[in-house]
Amino acid sequence: MKFRILILMCLLTHFSSFAETTLNDLYEDDQYELIIELLNKKKSLTLEELTWLARSHGRIGEYSNGIMYSEELLRRSIEANDTFHLVQAINVKTENLVDLGRYEEGFEFCEANNQYFRDQDSAEFQLLCFKLGMIQFHLEDYEGAYDTYNEITMAKFRDISLFKTNYALALMGVGEFDEAIIYLTESAALERRDGYSASNEYSNISLVYMLQKNWDEAKLYLDSSALEIRKYPSFSGEKYIYESYYGLYSNTGEITLARRYLDSIEIINEKIFNQKLDEELVALQTSFDREHTLKKNIVTINDELAYSQKVTLWGVIIFLISLLVLGAVITFLWIRNIKTQNQNILVEQKLLRSQMTPHFMFNSLAILQGIILNKEYNKSINYLSKFSKLLRITLENSRDKIVTLENEIKAIENYIVVQNLGTEDLFKCVIDIDPTIDQKRLLVPPMMIQPFIENAIEHAFPVKQESQEISIKIKFHGENLTCSIMDNGVGLSQAKVADNREKNSLATTITSERLEMLGKEFKVKTSISIVDRKVNNESGTLVNIVLPYKQSIND
Repeated sequence: MKFRILILMCLLTHFSSFAETTLNDLYEDDQYELIIELLNKKKSLTLEELTWLARSHGRIGEYSNGIMYSEELLRRSIEANDTFHLVQAINVKTENLVDLGRYEEGFEFCEANNQYFRDQDSAEFQLLCFKLGMIQFHLEDYEGAYDTYNEITMAKFRDISLFKTNYALALMGVGEFDEAIIYLTESAALERRDGYSASNEYSNISLVYMLQKNWDEAKLYLDSSALEIRKYPSFSGEKYIYESYYGLYSNTGEITLARRYLDSIEIINEKIFNQKLDEELVALQTSFDREHTLKKNIVTINDELAYSQKVTLWGVIIFLISLLVLGAVITFLWIRNIKTQNQNILVEQKLLRSQMTPHFMFNSLAILQGIILNKEYNKSINYLSKFSKLLRITLENSRDKIVTLENEIKAIENYIVVQNLGTEDLFKCVIDIDPTIDQKRLLVPPMMIQPFIENAIEHAFPVKQESQEISIKIKFHGENLTCSIMDNGVGLSQAKVADNREKNSLATTITSERLEMLGKEFKVKTSISIVDRKVNNESGTLVNIVLPYKQSIND
């Protein structure tokens, strides 16, 4: 630790004379955390230093910090009329938006700012095309992605494997399968030449052949991808291969093998989830170790000070007592914070698993399999698109403690669409939001409403009825944000009779626990009430929720 501090002091002493060279060397050596630590010690940063800081945060996965510093770089570059750093800021922010999966926001940002690129910024503009093309691909604008990648003309960019892979994906999107295979093959050769895994490229080639219904070639490349992943293990890579095998065997009618890979997908999903949880715990332990080291240094300095100032013994004693009290308070607060974080992790884990239960996943995949076996290909593509979008939105929202009401409503709407696609007994769902509510600025906890919609779908209509309706109303009642979920089904008491047992929803229980916990954290009142509409001579069930919320201060 002392040696690290000495290095930082030396760097700070000579920073003005070779700052750019030093930061460039550190960045090339992947010393991103050291760059952040070094620059955070400076009171003011130059535009060049802000660029390095924004890039370094993105490289260690702190994408929100990367966006924050790139926005400051953007603002200061415009104020200074510095186009050179301005285009760099645009690239850095776009890259972090892509890594966060905020594709629509990234597309709007690129459209609004590509005017700043000049002819002499051609290299920076073509770097932007890498991100913009991937954004368009994820937004399913394959023609746009194809056109964007064709704007990359520099050989130093077109000759790298990243370009060839991304361009091949765009080619697949526009139906140019043969050309896509050529680029993927070239990318695989480059990866293997440089000592990296070509598993991803082989998997994509297999996908091209599956789209062409050339099952033998698809399996050949998929087997090659599996061999590659054994050399360079990766949970995400294994999951992609298992999903590809499942698609292959489902289409060739080998249901037993398909089910076996479906089980493998479930196992690898659990491993990915546990790996993420372990990483979060390691981060907490690292934070604890840093704080512990800092406290040891403080105690050592205080001991030396007490030894050298014996004449002020009583003052030192009072100071040490105060320090001990402060340390006890800090330790107490720290322990309580750790417990809260662990509780949050456990509750979020239970919630995520209850939202995407194996029962729901298997039912959805079974429905998809039935559609494919019935050769309803257009319907299967539509179902798969809606289902994957639901999974992506749910997983993205589950990462955050609070999300915009707009994103929460999108997740609910996609859930309802998927449920209706999988059944012949369609139900109507109406979402009514008070027009005075700004959905982009109002922040709410994610996945708080969906469990009650799921309950209504599963229990309110045990037998088919002519009109199956669910209504959702969100409004302010004084200072309280209220949400009511109402159905016209059989009602609470009849639903229990139909189920032939007293049954408390696990998702409802978890949501109640989470609501109580967030109410304490946000320092607001929260509540849940479930009423059988039979008391008002009506049919159905009414759920009233008082939700915790925050108002965003950002535009």
